[in-house]
Amino acid sequence: MRSVSSISLQVLYDEKLLGKFCGNENSADGHHPGYQPILSPGSRLTLLFQSDDYNPDRHQNVGFSAQYQAIDIDECSAPEPEDGSGPLCSQICLNTLGSYLCACHHGYELRSDQRSCMLSCGGGVFDEPEGHLLSPGYPNPSPHALSCQYIISVESGFSVSLNFSDKFHIESVDTEEGLQCPYHWLE
Repeated sequence: MRSVSSISLQVLYDEKLLGKFCGNENSADGHHPGYQPILSPGSRLTLLFQSDDYNPDRHQNVGFSAQYQAIDIDECSAPEPEDGSGPLCSQICLNTLGSYLCACHHGYELRSDQRSCMLSCGGGVFDEPEGHLLSPGYPNPSPHALSCQYIISVESGFSVSLNFSDKFHIESVDTEEGLQCPYHWLE
């Protein structure tokens, strides 16, 4: 005659077994999940509870209690796909609830594929009372053969104060007439 009933719980993802549990949580017998969460690799998890018709102590509750919660997947921290397609985003990946968005560093704009960035040197009009400007790609070296225009335009009655940081570096050439800016400059 058996002394233990046959009760088990299986946890599966896409028919792949993530765990099979039985026994009592506070005892050394069996295999129970304890307090560690079971995380599915995707958006679906299957629980299979199995019991037989034998229960030696009918006054003892047999079963389980569990809580589940949807957790947002951080696509930006996932490893690069193995298909060789490269990272999700070429420069900046922003995790959003249920998805992600790609963004670009200053001086670049998002291409139509919504993943890769291309150099943009439009500059534009800066019309806020205060702001911050960077050369394209800064602090990395700027690409070659650029001509960018930035316009700072504040409300009438104000003047503009422009202060450069101590990280100002534009190539110069030392000639007999002194330092010259024949190839790179800011006017």
